[in-house]
Amino acid sequence: MNDPADAVSLCAMQASTSSVPRFKIGICRGCGFVYSELEGEPALGVPAGTEWEALPEEWKCPRCDDPKAGFEVVVV
Repeated sequence: MNDPADAVSLCAMQASTSSVPRFKIGICRGCGFVYSELEGEPALGVPAGTEWEALPEEWKCPRCDDPKAGFEVVVV
């Protein structure tokens, strides 16, 4: 899920379904890349289900190389 519009749609869908477990997404402020805890980044060695907090502080955006601190984290 690398399209911010998809992330917004997913947030709206999650908000309307109270029985769905909540998770976090991180949206890169530099390029709009979306990291989802549900999907992870398996191609980069980050398995699905990896929580945002479990990513190392030195983790960077795979698209634009911005630091983890440059992401906006949203609970959905």
